[in-house]
Amino acid sequence: MFSIGRRIVQYTKTRSWQKKMMAVFSSLDVCHANTNGLRLILGPGRSGTYWLSRGLAKTSASIVFLNEPLHPFKIRLPYESKWDHTAVAYAGHLDSNHPLILLYRLLSRPEGPWRRCLPDKIIVRDDPKPKYTLIKEVHSLLATEALLNSLHCPTVLITRNPLYVVDSLLAIRGLRAPIWRTESAYVVQPEFMERFGFTGKNRIIKTFSKFKDQPKDKKGVIIAKTMAVAMINKMLEQLGKEYKNALHIRYEDLCASAVKRFETLAAFLTLEKGPDFYDFINQSQENEKCPADPYSVFRNTREQPNRAFKFLNPEEVKLAMDVLDTCNLL
Repeated sequence: MFSIGRRIVQYTKTRSWQKKMMAVFSSLDVCHANTNGLRLILGPGRSGTYWLSRGLAKTSASIVFLNEPLHPFKIRLPYESKWDHTAVAYAGHLDSNHPLILLYRLLSRPEGPWRRCLPDKIIVRDDPKPKYTLIKEVHSLLATEALLNSLHCPTVLITRNPLYVVDSLLAIRGLRAPIWRTESAYVVQPEFMERFGFTGKNRIIKTFSKFKDQPKDKKGVIIAKTMAVAMINKMLEQLGKEYKNALHIRYEDLCASAVKRFETLAAFLTLEKGPDFYDFINQSQENEKCPADPYSVFRNTREQPNRAFKFLNPEEVKLAMDVLDTCNLL
């Protein structure tokens, strides 16, 4: 639980954010958006979110497709200032005026003036008179349940073996990557652990106390991030079972039968398959068009679930596996 002082600071920062938003957007823009056409793809970064969203965006329907708009939005979310400003604690419900809910609602207005607050590269597809707004996001994941309850839109939740998620992230961004550092503290809060039934509570808390996500401590970074991702995965998997407007998919299953899984997910999101839908899926599994680009979706995807680790050495892999096993997170 947050202290009274922390709550006061957060309230003050939230009010300041709301004033900034209202200075740029009207109350109609922010508060009265119709989210019927909103479609979400949520999952930890490096879990196949971009591959999945790129494929589902190959729809014949008219859409706007936004790739991770929360972090670069010019009116920054008013949460953590030290590392990842989008990091939020777990919440099953959020007030309709909560910044995260307001921002998602704003972005769901295709005709809204939010484009002035996002870099062009975030807007991957921008059709005229769009029927849908497809948003892929890897930030603020601990608020996923609140989004499901507040936005009521079809949402795909994707997870991947946490060791490969962390290995992929660190191979690209190194030990200073801030993502999940704040979540390492949030996932041990009682309300989160109780909500998602973590059975190794004491061992989890002790492990996070022992292994800190500090850039100078390689093992600490690896274990803390791996634990945080594993716990986020468990949350997403459980939410996929409990909510009718959510569907969970494992990256490994997506790789094993991509065409079938993409078809299922497109149907769930009610996105009509476009003429490039199947070509994209097949090419992304067979062609390595950009081998030097770590963000390319063309990477012989069928080989990814059991590929060699790029950053973690065998000793670190074994340590991480042992820790996950000890904490009942495998």
